[in-house]
Amino acid sequence: WGTTLLAATPGRALAPAFGGASRARHRASGAAELAPGSVESVRRDVDTGEDLRVALALGVGPYTAAASASWTAPVPLAGQ
Repeated sequence: WGTTLLAATPGRALAPAFGGASRARHRASGAAELAPGSVESVRRDVDTGEDLRVALALGVGPYTAAASASWTAPVPLAGQ
């Protein structure tokens, strides 16, 4: 599992981590974990092109959909 959403209140430091171990690093830094499905608009962790392909296939929100509509090249697969 990775991290799908990381947020902080104003004035709190935010130290994002990326990759497969991001969840563990965020938990170690004091981040609180929400129950799966507790935020309907947050559905998928995206670290790679393949992750993004899957997220787009599942359906994304209006901002991601608008941004991805302007892409002229396919999302690259990991390692390419």
